[in-house]
Amino acid sequence: MLDVDRLVDSLLQAGELEIYQKVSLAVDRTTLVAVLRFVKGNQVRASELLGISRTTLRAKLRSLGLAIEKQVLSEPNHFD
Repeated sequence: MLDVDRLVDSLLQAGELEIYQKVSLAVDRTTLVAVLRFVKGNQVRASELLGISRTTLRAKLRSLGLAIEKQVLSEPNHFD
């Protein structure tokens, strides 16, 4: 489970820049994976639960390097 406080603290301690973007991506990834697993990969249902359009969901999945098969899979060699 994602611990946002710990992630922010570790990024601060490491002297990272663009912390908001990095945390937002981590939250998006965690949320999308959990919701898609819950709905067994049904993008229409996932977009309804998330309150975003299916087009936006698909764009977010692409930007995060996630692919949907019967389950949510990370594409190989994608930066986490």
